[in-house]
Amino acid sequence: MQVDNCMRLQKFLAQAGIASRRKAEDIILAGRVAVNGATTTRLGTTVNPSNDTITVDGKELAAPNTTRTYLLHKPAGLICSASESQGTTIFSLFPHKTATRLFSVGRLDKYSEGLLLVTNDGALAHKLTHPRYGHTKTYDVTVNGQVSNEQLRRLRSPTTMDGYQTRGAKVHIEHQTTHPETTTLRVILQEGRSRQIRNMCAAQNLAIRKLQRIRIGQLELGNLKPGTYRPLKQKDLALLLKPDTLPSRKSRPHP
Repeated sequence: MQVDNCMRLQKFLAQAGIASRRKAEDIILAGRVAVNGATTTRLGTTVNPSNDTITVDGKELAAPNTTRTYLLHKPAGLICSASESQGTTIFSLFPHKTATRLFSVGRLDKYSEGLLLVTNDGALAHKLTHPRYGHTKTYDVTVNGQVSNEQLRRLRSPTTMDGYQTRGAKVHIEHQTTHPETTTLRVILQEGRSRQIRNMCAAQNLAIRKLQRIRIGQLELGNLKPGTYRPLKQKDLALLLKPDTLPSRKSRPHP
């Protein structure tokens, strides 16, 4: 075994996109990982991805020689899971050989759309999802009807979800129409709980027509069309790894 290519098993699993390094440790301890045909539950195990055969649940993992990260404009109707048991997945948008190694960084629910990061770089994904990096996430949310000042106040307030109190959100009116009567809200979350915006709106009896994520931290969706993606450039990654700042408000004040 060539020592210079060695790494800890949990690091290899993270780089291969199986899970974060901490969750990879749980997978090892559960006896789901084998190295050269022998199951190991020892966290100190070192491997050489160039020479060793490493499997999880019997499936061989390829050495993650090249890391790739994409900015995808997720269309509504697709799911972020790798399993097709609940519908068509976002990975159907990628070439088969590429898709088999990819996973999403965070998720958007089936009926939401917009900016989604997709990668095979487990270390980057873990870094971006760690609470200490705290990227804000910005959404445009179109709801039926007009939104009152009282509803805005409540949308901005902390709420309790599954016994957890969320941080207050930044919410303002971005646009309104009369035929049909709709309001588009700009919502900035300092955290991303599952279905948080949908729960916030449901609590105010606001029916969502469209929910689109337009920004993560300082990285914007831009004019990328639904169902298309582009590789992240170094300047994009630099934006993601910068300390987060809230975007300035440009919309008209609520009448």
